[in-house]
Amino acid sequence: MKAKLFVVLLILCAAASFGQTKKYRLTLCGGMNHVFAYGSAEDYVMESNDFPVTPAHTPLDFGAAFAYFLNDRLGIELRGQSTLAADMTLIDPSDQDTVTIKSAKHMSFSLNLLWEPTPGKVRPYLVLGAGLDKLSARAASYMTDNGYEVTFAAPDKTLDFFINAGAGVCLFVTPSLGIQLDVRYRLLFAAPNRIQSLAASGGVLMKF
Repeated sequence: MKAKLFVVLLILCAAASFGQTKKYRLTLCGGMNHVFAYGSAEDYVMESNDFPVTPAHTPLDFGAAFAYFLNDRLGIELRGQSTLAADMTLIDPSDQDTVTIKSAKHMSFSLNLLWEPTPGKVRPYLVLGAGLDKLSARAASYMTDNGYEVTFAAPDKTLDFFINAGAGVCLFVTPSLGIQLDVRYRLLFAAPNRIQSLAASGGVLMKF
């Protein structure tokens, strides 16, 4: 519901800009977010932290962005993304027992600077910014391969700060319509681990 509301607000902002100089851009995008492994086997605690390492996983995500360009090269972007769940197989380092669970869904919102070094129909760009990530986690129970039931509690803190940086390219088919390809590295300052991820996305770009 929150993701749908965010998209509606972006569309309304874009609609309000019709008839003005084409400084506004609305992008609808989707892609994959590769989350790198985090945690350590040294953090193992029996019946408290039996599966201390979260393996790498790659959930799908989708989102929207609204950007305002201050001049021909520099723009400000507000971006929202919703990340879906993905399967992960965790390993108990004490006996190598395994369990397959779903990663938590989450939403993120960021404010970024966009810099395009060259004008034209093909416009590469760099992006740098920061934002907040909201985790949608609930307690859930699973059966391990050895037949034990384990319960994963929701974390106490579900809102974390992150920074992101990346690059992409806008390919304009017409002066107002194009395709955007984007790759961004993100560092999430969660506790007890900092989480790194690399997101690749593509989408439709409208310029107003």
